[in-house]
Amino acid sequence: MVKYFKIIVLILISTLLLSCQNDDEKSYQIADRTIICYMPAENSLYSEIMEDVDEIIACASNLKEGERIVIYLDELSQPKIYVIDRNTRATALDDLKPVYVYRKNYDSCKKETMKDFFDIVKNFFPSRSYGLICSTHGTNWLPPTDKYGSKIRVQRAFGIDNQMNTSINAGTEMSIVDMAEAISTLPHLDFIFFDLCYMQSIEVAYQLRHTTDYIIGSPAEIPGNGAPFTEVLPMLMAKDIRYDAVIAKYYEAADGWIEEYGHRCGVALSVIKTEHLDQLKEVTQRMTRKYSERLLDCMTNGTTDYLDKVHPVSQYHIHFFDMKEMMNRMMDSADYEEWKGVYDMTVPYSVIAPEIYSSAQSKGTKYVQTNTSLCGGVAMSLSPRLVGTSGDYTKRDSIVIAEYESMDWRY
Repeated sequence: MVKYFKIIVLILISTLLLSCQNDDEKSYQIADRTIICYMPAENSLYSEIMEDVDEIIACASNLKEGERIVIYLDELSQPKIYVIDRNTRATALDDLKPVYVYRKNYDSCKKETMKDFFDIVKNFFPSRSYGLICSTHGTNWLPPTDKYGSKIRVQRAFGIDNQMNTSINAGTEMSIVDMAEAISTLPHLDFIFFDLCYMQSIEVAYQLRHTTDYIIGSPAEIPGNGAPFTEVLPMLMAKDIRYDAVIAKYYEAADGWIEEYGHRCGVALSVIKTEHLDQLKEVTQRMTRKYSERLLDCMTNGTTDYLDKVHPVSQYHIHFFDMKEMMNRMMDSADYEEWKGVYDMTVPYSVIAPEIYSSAQSKGTKYVQTNTSLCGGVAMSLSPRLVGTSGDYTKRDSIVIAEYESMDWRY
């Protein structure tokens, strides 16, 4: 019965998609590269995401035969699906007709909604290769705030959908485990590009290791205006993507995007090659067990911390340490060189500004000062159980522990 139900749903979706197309638009042929954009914008990033969409549409004139962009956009109305290729004549969203308008205001931060959209992509926009861009709010592996039953909106896992067609930050958020499950329903991706804050962590990357070859993202806060899509999106369409050039272009565009207390703030970005993540997990487990007595010293020895904040609901003290710098400070030199050999294969490229703007710090300053000679651009948290045994870090919410332990990463 389930099988037949899914067939009926796909037939209905097909009819709806066809009814929304222009009369002279032919059915979609198999593409060489399709970039999927998933953009929940019923939150405070509404204006910035709408600007991103206009930048992406502006790339149409540079697209080649066999290149396609499929956008899921949930703005301040029902979600819509847009398709861009070399035949697109629109230059901005106002001029672009959607191929599908959802019948109601679906919750874009439910994994079921994401899965349904990915089913549409697989069935109606076939491609020899796919990449995925996500643009919305993000806060690494932390549990969605709505799990606490609180209206305080201070941290986000993936996205916010307020279900009110407004730009306030209140509503559903998606856990990283649910997001990874939804992404796993797509064909294996060439890349995932997280154009959102704090998502380049070892915990998130390891959860996604079976879904994609590369992950691009930042362990820290990123500019509200996000990536320079008019420049980097054509680079992501290349047959052989220069990932180092992609993050270099982003870094260049964001350099000095805001001045804070006399500091010229920029971004931290890196590229993770997922095929080496299991090897990195093994050596990290081994080294953290060997140096377990030194692990907590990372909280007080000056290791770059991309987010240092006390969660007002759970009172969990959040730390997103730079993984490479943390391991360097923890291990003896010979063991660090062994570990670093695996890390460098896993994280082949990174660019890190000396100061990174951050509006979320607890200590009053609005920037993070990094150690550029040691940082690697991937964040790593200490287990909530571990830090809950030390000094002032005793009040822990079981939800935070459960969220961390629901993921595949362990050390």
